[in-house]
Amino acid sequence: MKQFAVLGLGTFGYSLATKLYELGHDVYAVDRREDIIRAIADNTTYAISADISDINALRSIGIGEVDCAIIASANDLNVSLMAAINLQELGVKTVYAKAKDSVQAKVLRKLGVEKIIFPEQEMGESLARSLTDTSLTDLLSLDGEHTISEIDSPKAWHDHSLIDLNVRNIYKLNVLAIKRGEKTIVNPSAEEKILPGDRIIVMGEKTTISKLVSKKVSL
Repeated sequence: MKQFAVLGLGTFGYSLATKLYELGHDVYAVDRREDIIRAIADNTTYAISADISDINALRSIGIGEVDCAIIASANDLNVSLMAAINLQELGVKTVYAKAKDSVQAKVLRKLGVEKIIFPEQEMGESLARSLTDTSLTDLLSLDGEHTISEIDSPKAWHDHSLIDLNVRNIYKLNVLAIKRGEKTIVNPSAEEKILPGDRIIVMGEKTTISKLVSKKVSL
């Protein structure tokens, strides 16, 4: 379980905070608007009304202790930049930030923000998964239900060929490539075996891929 702080609870921040909490993590949800804080209180660990540009306010609620902080509001450039500076001074190891344009992104990077986010409205849940599960990386969302993702090869697949695993029929997934060290096998043959340490690029339903990674489907 990790500790996250989501600073700014617009559509993106609200979705991200509640999904991280749903996934079983401690979540600090911070916004100046008390009505938003009341609305999200039951779906996060800590819901706090505070000014994210005020370092003393952030320090008082323990933001410096979280594993990762996400500045989820990009409407006010000054607030966003001050929040980034504050998080650096408080010693937060990993800082992500939403940006509304390339100029804001450039400045945030200069301030040490590790990842810049240009989210669509529905990206909160996708980011939540990538923050908490390093075994899965969403590469391209095809629509609301299907995606192309890179995943760790399931242990039960090791030393079995694709034809033996019958991935397409059983899981409705297409294996597009296998990454093996510095080598990438594009469009692998049915006889290609999955080896320990392989990363697999698959295309299919998001729910099936997530369940496969979390071992909630039979292998």
